[in-house]
Amino acid sequence: MQELNQSQGARRDLWHKDYIKAAQNNISVTDLKKLASHNHYRVRARVAEHPHTPIQVLYNLALDPHFEVRSALVARDCIPAVIFELLLADECPEVRYELAENPYLEMNRLLRLTEDTNPYVSERAWRTLNTISHRRKNTVSVAKSVVADKKCMPVNNCSPEEDALKAETAITRKLLAS
Repeated sequence: MQELNQSQGARRDLWHKDYIKAAQNNISVTDLKKLASHNHYRVRARVAEHPHTPIQVLYNLALDPHFEVRSALVARDCIPAVIFELLLADECPEVRYELAENPYLEMNRLLRLTEDTNPYVSERAWRTLNTISHRRKNTVSVAKSVVADKKCMPVNNCSPEEDALKAETAITRKLLAS
């Protein structure tokens, strides 16, 4: 029994080192490409999250057989549109649910997810839209009051509405970042 546990531990150590390597900022693109075809899904998921992974590798990972690899793509700051479309149409509801939770997802994509065949995905998309809408209403009122109080000077001869929009954008970014 102890030999079996040691064998499992050795196998874990093999992929665990590659998992850690895939998270390093200074990893080469060549190594990322190599790790993208690793036997263990967690290593591939880590490559999917890495900010320097090439687009072609991301595309291949969007087609990965393991749903956690595809879900890891959702956590990225920047996802090419073609990969978004693959993930929106993913057969696995967990992947679509991850997308539905993302407050940075474009409104039209979130609206598509509200019509998802899976009720959990649809409900999650509605809740995310509601949260975004609520934040937006609060942000607009704060931005308008800032402009109205003249605490924010007009920039480049912008109209008060444009100033409010600029303030709203800045405040929204801060709200979403927190």
